[in-house]
Amino acid sequence: MSSLFCPQCGSEQKSQAKFCTQCGESLIREPLKEPDAAAPTSQRSAPPAKDPMPKAKIAIAGLFGIVVLILLIIFYNYLTIEEHGVIAAQPVVGDGRFYENRTVEMVDVSSQVRDGHLIFSLNDVLEHELVRVEYRGETTKIPVLSYISPRGKLVTAISISEPCNATRFTIIDGAIKCNNCDAKWEVGTMQALSCCPNNYPAPINSEVIGNEVRVAISTLENWRRRL
Repeated sequence: MSSLFCPQCGSEQKSQAKFCTQCGESLIREPLKEPDAAAPTSQRSAPPAKDPMPKAKIAIAGLFGIVVLILLIIFYNYLTIEEHGVIAAQPVVGDGRFYENRTVEMVDVSSQVRDGHLIFSLNDVLEHELVRVEYRGETTKIPVLSYISPRGKLVTAISISEPCNATRFTIIDGAIKCNNCDAKWEVGTMQALSCCPNNYPAPINSEVIGNEVRVAISTLENWRRRL
């Protein structure tokens, strides 16, 4: 029979004894228990560390979203800008031209009359950006200007500013300006940016065939002053 010793006084006891015969200490020991799910966190594996800067990341994401929204609004406004009706119907001849923070002087280029049209070179328009030609009929002399709009449309217009009768213009900071007075208009819409809201160079229809810009002579002959 195996012996058992009291954990309190150390005296030898019988193996089946439940209490020490010398000091009365209990000889029954509870078995060790496995930790359960309800055990304190100190007895389980530590949870993953939390992100120390969640607010900063949220702020950065919010700022990025605002920037994207502003860019989308600007792009939408650009796409939905109301062009002058004649300009809107004109052909697209290339990439749009942006004239902000630039000055483009008018350049006189050669032209000819053929097959009932005033004809000049599209390459001249693309190269010089603002050109002027002149139609000389039997009883009329009508100047015509041409440039490329911000949407890539070919703009052709009567190169006359009413009522000052100027025939030369300059593109400055996105506006076509009369060289004789302070009147100026937005290049795509012809909306007045200063005086004379209805006296802008009147846009006229034209077509492009190959490298030729063609304006019908009948269009020029039938044009009448608005004042």
